[in-house]
Amino acid sequence: NCQLKMILGCKCPAQLKETDLDVGVALHRISSPFFFFGITDRWSESICLFHNWFGGSMQPYEMVNNRPTALLFKDVSRNKVNDSLDQLFFEGSTIIFEYRLSKAGCLNKQDGVK
Repeated sequence: NCQLKMILGCKCPAQLKETDLDVGVALHRISSPFFFFGITDRWSESICLFHNWFGGSMQPYEMVNNRPTALLFKDVSRNKVNDSLDQLFFEGSTIIFEYRLSKAGCLNKQDGVK
């Protein structure tokens, strides 16, 4: 729930009660027309959206994985507290993200480099 905490103005290691983690407030904040965010699992679309918001065109070097890893992440054991809130936040964020992609003509953009 680090991202949720950060959007709400707290540090990641902060020990908060579940009732302090308001997904609705966090989603309201990121839906502001002044708040840009992307989703790393949807890198090409995020870069397309970035350029739609801030100008410029997509470049080939932006599509290169410059931090490759040999690790395979299967089921990394971590603190499972508030996972339902994380899931709600991610689902709501994805709806906002897809709306923005659609408006920008970036939905399902695979490489986008011209």
